[in-house]
Amino acid sequence: VAVESSVGVGSCFMVWLPLRPLEEGGATAVKTPATTRTQEPGVRTALVVEDDPDIAELIRHYLQKSGHTVQTSSTGAGVVSRLRADPADLVILDLMLPEVDGLVITQAIRNDPKLSATPVIVLTARGDEADRVAGLELGADDYVTKPFSPKELSARVTALLRRTSRPASGSVMRYGGITIDSDRHAVTS
Repeated sequence: VAVESSVGVGSCFMVWLPLRPLEEGGATAVKTPATTRTQEPGVRTALVVEDDPDIAELIRHYLQKSGHTVQTSSTGAGVVSRLRADPADLVILDLMLPEVDGLVITQAIRNDPKLSATPVIVLTARGDEADRVAGLELGADDYVTKPFSPKELSARVTALLRRTSRPASGSVMRYGGITIDSDRHAVTS
């Protein structure tokens, strides 16, 4: 059992139960999430798509310092297929990328049923109002212009993940006589 609490935000209670196959007399999960990551509970994965290696490393450093797992890509080519194969919890996306423009990638993410709920933060040197509006209208959840504060970007990532994290739909687990239904936020015995 663990509790994460923030003043003015609320508390999150987490319960981990040992699950064994039913034939051993233990518990079984009725439905599990579509993807399983081998990482600590609460750790989220960000895909950083940035062609400048120094900026990508700076972002990686600050996000890892905040407890996130970070993957990087230096080009726009293959980002959508990479996300389909190994979904990230959030994408930080430069717009001016080699091979495929970031706005095209944003549209492709939003048009893909498997990826459409993935939060996207645009991080770019394009700071004109028309660019910011276009990025947000095409599906970006946030728009940050360069130069930027890595601490602020990390805080934006954490806030966006907090707002968008939802339990897997239909996740009901049984352990002995206890049933946990995360959709209904109910524990019954």
